[in-house]
Amino acid sequence: MRNSLWLIVMAMTAAVLAGVYWYLSSDQEPSVTGVLYTFPSSDRLVEIHITNPHGRVTFTRVDDKWNITEPGNYRASQKKANVMERLLLNLPIKRVLDSELPEYGFDDPQATIEILSASGIRKVFFVADLTASKAQVYLKDEESGKVFVCDLGAVTQFDGSLDSYREKDIFSVDKSNIVQFSYFLDGEKQLTVERINGQDWQLIFPYQAPARKIEINEFLIKLRKWTAVIYPSDSEVNYQDMGLDAPGHVLEVMDVNGETQRLEFGTVAAGMVFVRTGSQEDVAGIFAIDVDFSPLNAANLLFFAPLHTSIDRVSKIQITSRHGNTIFDLDQSVQPPRITSNSKEIPYEAFVSFFVKYLSLSADGYESITKAGEETLLFKTTYLDGQTTEVRLLERDADSFYLRVGGQTGFYLSNKKVDMLLDRLNAAIGASR
Repeated sequence: MRNSLWLIVMAMTAAVLAGVYWYLSSDQEPSVTGVLYTFPSSDRLVEIHITNPHGRVTFTRVDDKWNITEPGNYRASQKKANVMERLLLNLPIKRVLDSELPEYGFDDPQATIEILSASGIRKVFFVADLTASKAQVYLKDEESGKVFVCDLGAVTQFDGSLDSYREKDIFSVDKSNIVQFSYFLDGEKQLTVERINGQDWQLIFPYQAPARKIEINEFLIKLRKWTAVIYPSDSEVNYQDMGLDAPGHVLEVMDVNGETQRLEFGTVAAGMVFVRTGSQEDVAGIFAIDVDFSPLNAANLLFFAPLHTSIDRVSKIQITSRHGNTIFDLDQSVQPPRITSNSKEIPYEAFVSFFVKYLSLSADGYESITKAGEETLLFKTTYLDGQTTEVRLLERDADSFYLRVGGQTGFYLSNKKVDMLLDRLNAAIGASR
């Protein structure tokens, strides 16, 4: 009796479980759901394999980003990959057919799609011929063998070539928020600059100094135009001919999120230059006219102007040379300030002409090893708060002077800049009354 009762309970449990399985299975049937496959709500795809007349392309998700990993390693168009993922997770079907007919075209399908989800669900289906309406297409699930009809627009993403799936934007970093970059010429690093306080730029190689932000920002604006125009075919790939076996120009960039990218540039031909943007084979052609590295010279970008300030902060300027001493006193109690030198008033316009050259006195270069000569000039600015800035000019050679600031010597400037400043100084003194 007890055994019979146990068998009855077991039979009822099996029936319940079978009913639940049937319910869950039927609830996921395409004829009920209206989609080819049903995935858990939080599931996502980690692999997409597409085989079509153009070849086989594999997308692999790595760190929440899609990459092309077959037939080589390429940067994938994130937009296209995400569109395909959304379609594949909810691929809509119009009808479920009772049987397969030869005219559906599954003997030679137009595409084979294989997908793998994060939860381990793997599915394969085939895309065959168009229906008589030319607006729909036949699909078949490999596992069940069932045949479906869906709108053509739902599967047009799967008939592309490798090039159509690659990223046209050659940057994998946020090109609108680059905070550091290094430039190499013929394998030698030329400079590294980084953004500080959100807007200014600083040279950190080959020396540390303020950099010209206008020139750098103009370069970065032009850089945003770099877009892939062509991709070399397998038969055209010759790294030596492209100049990519030993690239002449290399740019390493880092964005505000800390993401980095190395861009290697080859030779220019027919108005194009090939650039390697990632893996060895990830090469694209961009318009050469958009690429200009000539501004990336440490001397050109250097903006070491230790006297740079605004006139409303200054109370006194002193220029001392071997031949004498000149002092300008600025009375900031009136606007514009009243300028005097040796008790004589200096016309404001004449002083401003001198002051513009004074505050913009900037270095032309830097030497790590210096052999400075005698001091020739002292420039001293006294501010309203009593603080001072001193810049001393020391002999370097016949054409230039070293700048000594805070006891440090290394930056230098041409004597032409000094001559122009002294000319403006003499003109200001000569205009006194």
